Amino acid sequence: MSKVYRSGTHRAVEPKETLDRLRPFFGAFGITRIADITGLDSIGIPVAVAIRPGSRSNITFQGKGLDRTAARVSAVMESIETCCAERAFGPLVWACASEMRQAGRQIVNFSRLSYRLGARFSGETRILWFEGQHLAGGGSCWLPFECVHTNFTLPAPAGSGYFVASTNGLASGNDRREAFVHSLCELIERDAQVLFSLDSRGIDSRRLDLTSVDDPNAASVLLQISERGFVVAVWDLTTDIGIAAFKCHIMERHGGPGLMPLPAEGHGCHPDKGIALLRAVLEAVQSRATIIAGSRDDVGPALYTRFDDMADLARWRERLGSEAAACSFGNVPHAYHATVDEDIEHIVERLWRAGLNDVIVSDLQPDNSIPAAVVRVVVPGLEGPLGIDVALGHRARVQMERIS
Repeated sequence: MSKVYRSGTHRAVEPKETLDRLRPFFGAFGITRIADITGLDSIGIPVAVAIRPGSRSNITFQGKGLDRTAARVSAVMESIETCCAERAFGPLVWACASEMRQAGRQIVNFSRLSYRLGARFSGETRILWFEGQHLAGGGSCWLPFECVHTNFTLPAPAGSGYFVASTNGLASGNDRREAFVHSLCELIERDAQVLFSLDSRGIDSRRLDLTSVDDPNAASVLLQISERGFVVAVWDLTTDIGIAAFKCHIMERHGGPGLMPLPAEGHGCHPDKGIALLRAVLEAVQSRATIIAGSRDDVGPALYTRFDDMADLARWRERLGSEAAACSFGNVPHAYHATVDEDIEHIVERLWRAGLNDVIVSDLQPDNSIPAAVVRVVVPGLEGPLGIDVALGHRARVQMERIS
């Protein structure tokens, strides 16, 4: 499948066409409106919000892009994928791992999944299982339902509380392959984020020299943000997997309370390093607008009270304003492909080389009449999202041993 749209992201269909296709289905997904919140901030890069009042997780879903249509599509797609995961349907099995194996059902290697800290799960613990398929060979593989759904209402489904329930690895696209690429990139991005967070030396040694960025779109956005009075810092998070990943912080350059004085954070990952960098920067822009809007149910008062700590803000500003930069954009791994299929082949090959040779996919769109695909991808062995209640996996433990 050839890529048609390449401005800030790679898609097989132009954003306007995607939006036109999906609009008749807004009601089915509970989307009541799309808001343009670009003007709440002074950066000027488009940010949109899709609103689903009946959501079983967050009610607002953010999107960003190089133009307003792309931002709207980004928000709508995030809303749709979460809706599908909230309503994840299909055969569920209530059993322990031993019973699943006795019944001839293959299950994921659950020892390599992301656990909740302190969780006591064993082969005799009964939970709900949801069916997926191995990418290699296509055989059935059952996953803990907790790793698939996003219905965060209470009470939680039976057998919950062992694994990390999140949107990590959940993605949508114009078709299944496009969604699959987004899922894989997000999983690798989260893994890179965790590994980077464990090594404080990376604050300086992995900071990117922004003057070395030669991707036209990324360079243009970085210049626009700087000219609007902001300082930008970017770190290269790329791991042994070899898929480009970045972290970006944006902060108002001058003192005072500002609109959103704390550094806004964003992450991005993609085989095309220009896309990866742009995703991280645009996500940081989106984060600023989201905090200013105050519309996220999962962002509480604790964050906003930090706006009044002028000493903390000054320390952040000094750190981000430092000219120290050890990494060149030219040294970051890069792979551009004309088709989505080539992206998939490249990413999977890199995972296998890193010893991550099991990729499991669950299709979550309710039926084929919807002009979009939604998938949940699980790669056992990758680190899960950062969180105080998330146990570190094997890759993180190896990282800690290496730096200790």
